[in-house]
Amino acid sequence: MEDDQYLRGVLACLTRTHEESQENPWRMGDAPNDFIAEQLEKVAAIEIKISSIIGKFKVSQNRSEADIHNISKALQDSNPEMVESIQKYYPQ
Repeated sequence: MEDDQYLRGVLACLTRTHEESQENPWRMGDAPNDFIAEQLEKVAAIEIKISSIIGKFKVSQNRSEADIHNISKALQDSNPEMVESIQKYYPQ
């Protein structure tokens, strides 16, 4: 995609997504226009049509039992569904 406006829109969306958790999120408008223009010259945007997706389920199978326990403990409050999935593969 070579349209400058399209590229700015994509990058603004990515910036909002990845900055939203920050106390003071950075916005593209915080930077000088010439800086943004210079950086945009270094970025290529492509559009890919997805025809199929094959998913993989990874729940730290390559980790030690102690690591699995610590990971489960750390995720207990923020992501209990993931803990349930891990425990299916590593019952205690």
